[in-house]
Amino acid sequence: MALKTHVTQSTQSDVGKAVEELTASLKQIGLPVRGGVVYCTIELPTEELQPALKRALGDVPFIGCTSCLGVGSSARFLGNGKPAVAALWLLGEGVRFGTALLSKAAQQAEHVGAKLARTAMSTAGMAASDVRFAIFHATPGDEEAALRGISGELSAGVPLIGGTAADNDLSAKWSLFTEKGISTDGFALAVCNWPGKLAAAYRGGYLLAGPKGKVTRSSGRVVQEIEGRPAAVVYNEWIRGAIAAQLETGGAILRESTLNPLGVARARLGNLDLHLLVHPERVVSPEKSLHLFAEVKEGEIVHLMRSSPTALERRASAVAEEALRRSKVTRREIDAALMIYCGACLLAIPDQAERMLADFGQAVAQAAALSAFTFGEQGCIVPERIDHGNLMCCVLLLACTPA
Repeated sequence: MALKTHVTQSTQSDVGKAVEELTASLKQIGLPVRGGVVYCTIELPTEELQPALKRALGDVPFIGCTSCLGVGSSARFLGNGKPAVAALWLLGEGVRFGTALLSKAAQQAEHVGAKLARTAMSTAGMAASDVRFAIFHATPGDEEAALRGISGELSAGVPLIGGTAADNDLSAKWSLFTEKGISTDGFALAVCNWPGKLAAAYRGGYLLAGPKGKVTRSSGRVVQEIEGRPAAVVYNEWIRGAIAAQLETGGAILRESTLNPLGVARARLGNLDLHLLVHPERVVSPEKSLHLFAEVKEGEIVHLMRSSPTALERRASAVAEEALRRSKVTRREIDAALMIYCGACLLAIPDQAERMLADFGQAVAQAAALSAFTFGEQGCIVPERIDHGNLMCCVLLLACTPA
């Protein structure tokens, strides 16, 4: 059984030329193209890119979204505020790849998620037991509910990797797309029955900083109180007054909170708590609550977490190493790597992006790699739980060795 992966890229500003560069080499491989994952910067308009890809690929399904600042193609960081697109292609007999794209407005997000999974499997002629991995993308909002719906349709333990579409500055220029269309307010899912070995990991990589407290009042992505006190006041004390100005007037705190987010223990591995990271976005005035990029429930314990630019640079390779440790894939068997890395973390280390990708490339034995930088990350901290977090990194490794 012949299997192959292939990564292509382009920095052409002309969409037609970019798609030609992205797809031209596929014809030379000699295997049928079964599916693709495509990431681009917002400087390459998806309303032109998606139909051009569809014309070039015919009936080949694909999924993708916009990425913050740039995209990663193997060890290269492409774009940096300029047009760039890169893709990972899955080729060979026995590979099935199905996608679905739905609007959030249709019904409750959990129901949309369930329908998304059923539709993606149906288009590929797959049952839940056939799915080896899934790729999820969304525009910001309701990711948790959609994932609950998806999880209910997939078999337990199926690796899911995902990211929320991004732009360069939170100005809502993000979008996602499949061969079926484009959305600026929706969810997209791809499922694949990849016959080879695979490995996946989803981690924050931040350390406990010490302070912690119980959430005593919250609603969705807003935490009003920690230990009975205004949440922003408590958080400001934990980070030594770094958001004192925002306490008075309200306002964005993304820069101040990137290296000191909140962590919630959502799973355990042996005796170790595994923390999902939650990024405080802004202070809501006058009640001094915290608006987050992910949900925290009343009664959960939030911990102050910490990282550094050096740790963020090394994190992608560490998550790849963990994926290998937890699998039967050896380093030399890796044929391709898909990596989703938080866009806010990238914005904290923009000058180290190339070094981070080079480090990741070494960890995956210089295999072909595709990376996106997103505004929310989705994955499985442990196989039993699919979750949405912030400031996270997730990695999927594919081998052509039969599973």
